[in-house]
Amino acid sequence: MHKKTTFSIILLVCIAALSGCTIPLEKFEYAGDKDPVTVPQGTHTKVILDFKVGVGTITLEVNPTANYLAYIENEVSIREGSGTTLDDAEEVSYAEQNTEIMNIQFDSKDEGIEVDYGYDLTIKVCNNITLQIDFQGSVSEISTTITDATIAITSLDIQTSTGNIEISLGNVQFSDSSPTISSSTGNNDITLSNLNYSTSTTWDITASTGTIEMDITDSIVPITPLSISMTYTFDVTGSTGSISITADLHQDHGLKITTSVSTGDVTIPGGEKSYTSANYNAAIRNYEFDLSISTGDITFSSK
Repeated sequence: MHKKTTFSIILLVCIAALSGCTIPLEKFEYAGDKDPVTVPQGTHTKVILDFKVGVGTITLEVNPTANYLAYIENEVSIREGSGTTLDDAEEVSYAEQNTEIMNIQFDSKDEGIEVDYGYDLTIKVCNNITLQIDFQGSVSEISTTITDATIAITSLDIQTSTGNIEISLGNVQFSDSSPTISSSTGNNDITLSNLNYSTSTTWDITASTGTIEMDITDSIVPITPLSISMTYTFDVTGSTGSISITADLHQDHGLKITTSVSTGDVTIPGGEKSYTSANYNAAIRNYEFDLSISTGDITFSSK
């Protein structure tokens, strides 16, 4: 029995009960594993990950010594009394779009029906590739850890209705101008370290009920006159909970913070509701934070 799997499913279903989610509250029991899916290496340099999970978890990581393009494990849990079997559970599929692009997909196909299956999916990819990531969950935990400088991310869209999102990105080449990280009921824990942005970027980060915690490091020295001016904007919004951001930025980067709170406290540099660094207008790398929460506290601290 995979106690960890069973516990995570039960925990997510309990969260659903508190949030008014209509997913059944019966206990899910570990039923077994579908055969792992190995996507072989070839001429493909770009991988599109399109995963939709009703109940369960999605975990993504990089294996720098992999002899495959991607490897996916699929642990299945079944709702007691459902009469369903492991054989009928959904499986991961893949198909090449062309000689360069590989599509890897999973869809639990339980939207709008009584949920019988829970899926814990672990995705491992090789390095030296480009990733397009689209993870959607209903009652799901989503974790993504990529700290390999040979990875390029062209699209990042991670959303779950109920559950926690944990994202750690470091040193990757990042070209999505409008990434999204969103949860309705749950916590967002986001770590971004020395991303190599190719364009100005606006992050859309939301959590209706729950905390948003961010740790941002950018020690990359902006080089003039070769560098192009860029602005990295973080639109961070919550309803009930808190927003906590810790930033370690190079001294040449400009910083602007605006906040909005209906009920709660604001703690940011300068001690006011907004802040703009003295070098903001002259900087070729600027960070802008637009932080808004209805009920809760906003904290921004610099290392």
